[in-house]
Amino acid sequence: MKKQTEKIKLGSYTWYALNKPNAKELAHLANQFNLPHLVLKEAIPSIQRPKLIAKGHYLFVVLLYPIFNKNKFILKSSEIDYFIGKNFVITIHQNNKVIKDLFKKTQKDQQTRKSYINQPIALLADIAELSLDPCWEILNSINNQILKINSKILNISNKTTLMSILETRILITHMQKIMRNHRKIILRLEEQASSLVRFETHTKDHLNHTIYMLTDIWDNLMSYENTVQSLQQTYESAATHKLNNIVKILTIFSAVVLPSTLIASIFSMKNLPEELLSSLYFWPAIAIMLLLDLILFIFFKTKKWL
Repeated sequence: MKKQTEKIKLGSYTWYALNKPNAKELAHLANQFNLPHLVLKEAIPSIQRPKLIAKGHYLFVVLLYPIFNKNKFILKSSEIDYFIGKNFVITIHQNNKVIKDLFKKTQKDQQTRKSYINQPIALLADIAELSLDPCWEILNSINNQILKINSKILNISNKTTLMSILETRILITHMQKIMRNHRKIILRLEEQASSLVRFETHTKDHLNHTIYMLTDIWDNLMSYENTVQSLQQTYESAATHKLNNIVKILTIFSAVVLPSTLIASIFSMKNLPEELLSSLYFWPAIAIMLLLDLILFIFFKTKKWL
Protein backbone atom coordinates (compact mmCIF):
# COMPACT_ATOMS: atom_id res chain seq x y z
CA MET A 1 0.00 0.00 0.00
CA LYS A 2 1.40 3.41 -0.99
CA LYS A 3 2.33 5.62 1.94
CA GLN A 4 0.48 8.97 1.96
CA THR A 5 2.36 12.14 2.85
CA GLU A 6 0.57 13.94 5.68
CA LYS A 7 -0.01 17.61 4.96
CA ILE A 8 -2.16 20.53 6.10
CA LYS A 9 -2.82 23.76 4.22
CA LEU A 10 -2.27 26.68 6.60
CA GLY A 11 -2.98 29.82 4.62
CA SER A 12 0.07 30.88 2.64
CA TYR A 13 2.00 27.67 3.30
CA THR A 14 1.52 23.92 3.62
CA TRP A 15 2.86 21.82 6.46
CA TYR A 16 4.27 18.45 5.35
CA ALA A 17 4.83 16.08 8.29
CA LEU A 18 7.04 13.19 7.15
CA ASN A 19 7.45 10.26 9.51
CA LYS A 20 10.32 7.98 8.45
CA PRO A 21 10.19 9.10 4.81
CA ASN A 22 11.67 7.00 2.03
CA ALA A 23 13.86 8.21 -0.82
CA LYS A 24 10.90 8.54 -3.25
CA GLU A 25 8.97 10.87 -0.92
CA LEU A 26 12.02 13.08 -0.45
CA ALA A 27 12.74 13.13 -4.18
CA HIS A 28 9.15 14.19 -4.90
CA LEU A 29 9.37 17.09 -2.42
CA ALA A 30 12.78 18.09 -3.75
CA ASN A 31 11.35 18.41 -7.25
CA GLN A 32 8.20 20.16 -6.03
CA PHE A 33 10.00 22.89 -4.04
CA ASN A 34 13.28 23.05 -5.95
CA LEU A 35 15.32 21.66 -3.06
CA PRO A 36 18.72 20.01 -3.58
CA HIS A 37 18.42 16.22 -3.41
CA LEU A 38 21.65 15.95 -1.44
CA VAL A 39 20.32 18.23 1.29
CA LEU A 40 17.10 16.25 1.60
CA LYS A 41 19.06 13.02 1.81
CA GLU A 42 20.87 14.47 4.82
CA ALA A 43 17.59 14.21 6.70
CA ILE A 44 17.48 10.40 6.38
CA PRO A 45 20.50 9.23 8.40
CA SER A 46 20.12 10.33 11.99
CA ILE A 47 21.55 11.45 14.33
CA GLN A 48 23.27 14.56 12.98
CA ARG A 49 24.70 17.56 14.77
CA PRO A 50 22.30 20.50 15.34
CA LYS A 51 22.67 23.10 12.58
CA LEU A 52 20.97 25.78 10.48
CA ILE A 53 21.72 26.26 6.78
CA ALA A 54 20.28 29.25 4.90
CA LYS A 55 20.08 28.82 1.11
CA GLY A 56 18.21 31.71 -0.47
CA HIS A 57 14.67 30.38 -0.87
CA TYR A 58 14.71 27.92 2.04
CA LEU A 59 16.16 27.17 5.47
CA PHE A 60 17.37 23.75 6.59
CA VAL A 61 17.33 23.25 10.37
CA VAL A 62 18.39 20.20 12.37
CA LEU A 63 17.55 20.05 16.07
CA LEU A 64 18.08 17.27 18.59
CA TYR A 65 15.91 16.54 21.60
CA PRO A 66 16.50 14.20 24.56
CA ILE A 67 14.53 10.99 25.12
CA PHE A 68 14.86 9.78 28.72
CA ASN A 69 14.55 6.21 29.99
CA LYS A 70 13.82 6.81 33.66
CA ASN A 71 14.10 3.14 34.67
CA LYS A 72 17.54 2.65 33.14
CA PHE A 73 18.60 6.27 33.75
CA ILE A 74 19.94 6.67 30.22
CA LEU A 75 19.42 9.28 27.52
CA LYS A 76 18.97 9.01 23.77
CA SER A 77 18.62 11.59 21.02
CA SER A 78 15.63 12.30 18.81
CA GLU A 79 16.19 14.34 15.65
CA ILE A 80 13.75 16.68 13.92
CA ASP A 81 14.66 18.18 10.53
CA TYR A 82 12.92 21.29 9.23
CA PHE A 83 12.77 22.74 5.72
CA ILE A 84 11.22 26.21 5.71
CA GLY A 85 10.25 28.17 2.60
CA LYS A 86 7.77 30.87 1.67
CA ASN A 87 5.00 28.41 0.90
CA PHE A 88 6.04 25.25 2.75
CA VAL A 89 7.24 23.81 6.05
CA ILE A 90 8.55 20.26 5.97
CA THR A 91 9.19 18.38 9.22
CA ILE A 92 11.01 15.05 9.08
CA HIS A 93 11.07 12.85 12.16
CA GLN A 94 11.24 9.28 13.43
CA ASN A 95 7.94 8.62 15.24
CA ASN A 96 8.21 11.86 17.20
CA LYS A 97 5.21 12.01 19.54
CA VAL A 98 5.18 15.83 19.75
CA ILE A 99 4.84 16.28 15.98
CA LYS A 100 2.34 13.46 15.59
CA ASP A 101 0.10 14.82 18.36
CA LEU A 102 0.40 18.43 17.17
CA PHE A 103 -0.40 17.43 13.59
CA LYS A 104 -3.57 15.63 14.70
CA LYS A 105 -4.54 18.55 16.93
CA THR A 106 -4.03 21.03 14.07
CA GLN A 107 -6.21 18.87 11.83
CA LYS A 108 -9.07 18.62 14.34
CA ASP A 109 -8.94 21.84 16.36
CA GLN A 110 -9.87 25.00 14.47
CA GLN A 111 -8.40 27.30 17.12
CA THR A 112 -5.01 25.58 16.90
CA ARG A 113 -5.08 25.71 13.12
CA LYS A 114 -6.00 29.39 13.20
CA SER A 115 -2.93 30.21 15.33
CA TYR A 116 -0.67 28.80 12.60
CA ILE A 117 -2.35 30.40 9.59
CA ASN A 118 0.32 32.32 7.64
CA GLN A 119 2.65 31.85 10.64
CA PRO A 120 5.10 28.98 9.93
CA ILE A 121 7.54 30.20 12.58
CA ALA A 122 4.76 30.03 15.18
CA LEU A 123 4.36 26.36 14.23
CA LEU A 124 8.10 25.73 14.60
CA ALA A 125 8.20 27.60 17.91
CA ASP A 126 5.40 25.39 19.27
CA ILE A 127 7.17 22.21 18.13
CA ALA A 128 10.41 23.42 19.72
CA GLU A 129 8.73 24.39 22.99
CA LEU A 130 6.66 21.21 23.30
CA SER A 131 9.77 19.12 22.53
CA LEU A 132 11.55 20.81 25.43
CA ASP A 133 8.92 19.78 27.99
CA PRO A 134 10.58 16.38 28.74
CA CYS A 135 13.75 18.27 29.67
CA TRP A 136 12.18 19.35 32.96
CA GLU A 137 11.49 15.74 33.92
CA ILE A 138 15.11 14.88 33.10
CA LEU A 139 16.38 17.80 35.19
CA ASN A 140 14.16 16.72 38.10
CA SER A 141 15.51 13.16 37.85
CA ILE A 142 19.08 14.47 37.85
CA ASN A 143 18.32 16.64 40.89
CA ASN A 144 16.77 13.69 42.76
CA GLN A 145 19.77 11.53 41.90
CA ILE A 146 22.13 14.22 43.21
CA LEU A 147 20.17 14.37 46.48
CA LYS A 148 20.47 10.58 46.85
CA ILE A 149 24.21 10.71 46.16
CA ASN A 150 24.64 13.56 48.64
CA SER A 151 22.91 11.57 51.39
CA LYS A 152 25.39 8.67 51.11
CA ILE A 153 28.50 10.43 49.79
CA LEU A 154 30.61 9.66 52.90
CA ASN A 155 29.55 6.01 53.02
CA ILE A 156 32.63 4.73 51.19
CA SER A 157 31.69 1.09 51.83
CA ASN A 158 28.63 1.57 49.59
CA LYS A 159 30.01 0.56 46.18
CA THR A 160 27.01 1.93 44.28
CA THR A 161 27.81 5.55 45.21
CA LEU A 162 30.63 5.98 42.70
CA MET A 163 28.60 4.24 39.99
CA SER A 164 25.69 6.62 40.63
CA ILE A 165 28.02 9.61 40.36
CA LEU A 166 29.46 8.39 37.05
CA GLU A 167 26.02 7.57 35.61
CA THR A 168 24.80 11.06 36.52
CA ARG A 169 27.87 12.69 34.95
CA ILE A 170 27.36 10.71 31.74
CA LEU A 171 23.68 11.71 31.62
CA ILE A 172 24.51 15.40 32.12
CA THR A 173 27.28 15.29 29.49
CA HIS A 174 24.98 13.61 26.96
CA MET A 175 22.22 16.15 27.55
CA GLN A 176 24.70 19.01 27.22
CA LYS A 177 25.82 17.58 23.89
CA ILE A 178 22.20 17.51 22.68
CA MET A 179 21.28 20.98 23.93
CA ARG A 180 24.57 22.83 23.38
CA ASN A 181 23.72 24.70 20.14
CA HIS A 182 19.94 24.88 20.55
CA ARG A 183 19.79 28.46 21.71
CA LYS A 184 22.14 29.73 19.00
CA ILE A 185 20.12 28.00 16.29
CA ILE A 186 16.79 29.43 17.52
CA LEU A 187 18.36 32.90 17.59
CA ARG A 188 19.69 32.45 14.05
CA LEU A 189 16.31 31.09 12.95
CA GLU A 190 14.66 34.31 14.07
CA GLU A 191 17.19 36.34 12.06
CA GLN A 192 17.25 34.22 8.90
CA ALA A 193 13.53 33.42 8.64
CA SER A 194 12.48 37.07 8.67
CA SER A 195 13.56 37.38 5.02
CA LEU A 196 11.41 34.39 4.01
CA VAL A 197 8.23 34.56 6.04
CA ARG A 198 6.15 37.11 7.93
CA PHE A 199 6.69 37.60 11.65
CA GLU A 200 3.99 38.68 14.06
CA THR A 201 4.84 40.22 17.43
CA HIS A 202 3.41 37.26 19.32
CA THR A 203 5.55 34.89 17.24
CA LYS A 204 8.70 36.75 18.27
CA ASP A 205 7.54 36.61 21.87
CA HIS A 206 6.98 32.88 21.47
CA LEU A 207 10.51 32.40 20.14
CA ASN A 208 11.91 34.54 22.95
CA HIS A 209 10.11 32.33 25.47
CA THR A 210 11.67 29.26 23.85
CA ILE A 211 15.09 30.91 24.07
CA TYR A 212 14.43 31.67 27.76
CA MET A 213 13.55 28.00 28.34
CA LEU A 214 16.75 26.88 26.62
CA THR A 215 18.82 29.29 28.71
CA ASP A 216 17.17 28.02 31.89
CA ILE A 217 17.76 24.37 30.91
CA TRP A 218 21.42 25.05 30.09
CA ASP A 219 21.99 26.95 33.36
CA ASN A 220 20.51 24.04 35.32
CA LEU A 221 22.74 21.57 33.48
CA MET A 222 25.85 23.64 34.24
CA SER A 223 24.83 23.88 37.90
CA TYR A 224 24.25 20.13 38.13
CA GLU A 225 27.55 19.43 36.38
CA ASN A 226 29.45 21.52 38.95
CA THR A 227 27.57 19.85 41.82
CA VAL A 228 28.31 16.33 40.57
CA GLN A 229 31.99 17.20 40.06
CA SER A 230 32.14 18.45 43.66
CA LEU A 231 30.43 15.28 44.91
CA GLN A 232 32.89 13.13 42.98
CA GLN A 233 35.84 15.06 44.42
CA THR A 234 34.36 14.66 47.93
CA TYR A 235 33.88 10.93 47.40
CA GLU A 236 37.41 10.50 46.07
CA SER A 237 38.83 12.51 49.00
CA ALA A 238 36.93 10.34 51.48
CA ALA A 239 38.06 7.17 49.71
CA THR A 240 41.68 8.39 49.70
CA HIS A 241 41.44 9.25 53.40
CA LYS A 242 40.15 5.77 54.19
CA LEU A 243 42.90 4.17 52.11
CA ASN A 244 45.53 6.30 53.88
CA ASN A 245 44.20 5.13 57.24
CA ILE A 246 44.47 1.51 56.14
CA VAL A 247 48.03 2.04 54.93
CA LYS A 248 48.88 3.84 58.19
CA ILE A 249 47.55 0.97 60.30
CA LEU A 250 49.50 -1.58 58.25
CA THR A 251 52.67 0.52 58.52
CA ILE A 252 52.30 0.89 62.30
CA PHE A 253 51.63 -2.83 62.67
CA SER A 254 54.78 -3.60 60.66
CA ALA A 255 56.80 -1.20 62.82
CA VAL A 256 55.45 -2.70 66.08
CA VAL A 257 56.31 -6.29 65.12
CA LEU A 258 59.69 -5.33 63.60
CA PRO A 259 61.73 -5.86 66.83
CA SER A 260 60.10 -9.25 67.33
CA THR A 261 60.85 -10.16 63.74
CA LEU A 262 64.47 -9.06 64.17
CA ILE A 263 64.99 -11.14 67.35
CA ALA A 264 63.25 -14.14 65.75
CA SER A 265 65.52 -13.80 62.71
CA ILE A 266 68.62 -13.72 64.94
CA PHE A 267 67.59 -16.89 66.76
CA SER A 268 66.92 -18.64 63.47
CA MET A 269 70.47 -18.13 62.19
CA LYS A 270 72.43 -21.38 61.60
CA ASN A 271 75.76 -20.08 62.91
CA LEU A 272 74.31 -19.06 66.28
CA PRO A 273 76.14 -20.60 69.29
CA GLU A 274 74.33 -23.66 70.71
CA GLU A 275 74.26 -22.12 74.20
CA LEU A 276 71.84 -19.41 72.96
CA LEU A 277 69.55 -22.06 71.49
CA SER A 278 68.90 -23.70 74.80
CA SER A 279 65.52 -23.38 76.55
CA LEU A 280 67.19 -21.17 79.13
CA TYR A 281 67.14 -18.21 76.69
CA PHE A 282 63.72 -18.86 75.13
CA TRP A 283 61.49 -17.09 77.67
CA PRO A 284 63.78 -14.09 78.11
CA ALA A 285 63.82 -13.65 74.33
CA ILE A 286 60.01 -13.76 74.28
CA ALA A 287 59.87 -11.23 77.10
CA ILE A 288 62.23 -8.85 75.28
CA MET A 289 60.15 -9.14 72.09
CA LEU A 290 56.92 -8.35 73.95
CA LEU A 291 58.55 -5.49 75.84
CA LEU A 292 59.84 -3.86 72.67
CA ASP A 293 56.41 -4.26 71.04
CA LEU A 294 54.78 -2.67 74.10
CA ILE A 295 57.26 0.26 74.08
CA LEU A 296 56.59 0.96 70.40
CA PHE A 297 52.83 0.68 70.95
CA ILE A 298 52.95 3.20 73.82
CA PHE A 299 55.16 5.50 71.72
CA PHE A 300 52.68 5.49 68.82
CA LYS A 301 49.80 6.10 71.24
CA THR A 302 51.64 9.04 72.80
CA LYS A 303 52.20 10.57 69.36
CA LYS A 304 48.47 9.98 68.60
CA TRP A 305 49.34 7.95 65.53
CA LEU A 306 46.88 5.28 66.67
